[in-house]
Amino acid sequence: MDVFIHFHESMFFFVFICSGLSCDFYCVVLIMFFLFFVISCS
Repeated sequence: MDVFIHFHESMFFFVFICSGLSCDFYCVVLIMFFLFFVISCS
């Protein structure tokens, strides 16, 4: 459950960073990499 909460906090963090980026593809790559990291660690 703690990982799930941390996941949401990190997603907001990624959205905040990606909102300042002009390249949406780079943002998608970061999110996909993070999802893979969370799934492999959980």
